[in-house]
Amino acid sequence: MVVAQRVADQPSTPLLLGAAAPDLARMARVPVATTGSADHLAGVAVHHRTDAVFHELAWFRDHNRRLVGDLADRGIRRGPARGAGHVLIELLLDGALLTDPGHAATFAGPWQAMSAPDDDALAVVEAAHHDQWVDFLEQLTSRLEPAEYGDPTYAADRTANTLARRPRLAMTDAEAEVLRQVAAEIQPTISAESGSVLREVTESVA
Repeated sequence: MVVAQRVADQPSTPLLLGAAAPDLARMARVPVATTGSADHLAGVAVHHRTDAVFHELAWFRDHNRRLVGDLADRGIRRGPARGAGHVLIELLLDGALLTDPGHAATFAGPWQAMSAPDDDALAVVEAAHHDQWVDFLEQLTSRLEPAEYGDPTYAADRTANTLARRPRLAMTDAEAEVLRQVAAEIQPTISAESGSVLREVTESVA
């Protein structure tokens, strides 16, 4: 959402919701709407460009490689280590960005729209799936505190919960505890580098 806000000429709540839609719709297992307002569709497009740029950054690739290796060295199996390496970096980065009041304000409008799903929040998925989407959003906004992603324990637990949806990636309790320890070790570095990462991604997407 922060990148979408920065690159848009006139950022709006529908555009920011569109930027969040692909990840959330995948979690909800519903399709993103392929028709809708220009802002919504522009947000979806920015999401895909941002993902492509971010995952090719040397910063992400280097951190991911080191983290996966570190987790494996500490006894976490290869599948969970690879899954956690990807998710944890993104959550800690999100948490670092949300400590900035301006970025938190950008996030607040779309989050409110999803907390009590309005027409803009509904429009990002196909109409046939609105009931499922509303149920998902109600559960999501009641159980998550995105501003807490900067807390390494919270981010690690959210990472483990995300992986638990896939049996081959699910962590044992012992592995989840190792993940908490590693998250606490890497969080200060990711937080310190978050501003430069955001600038690099924004410049590439723009």
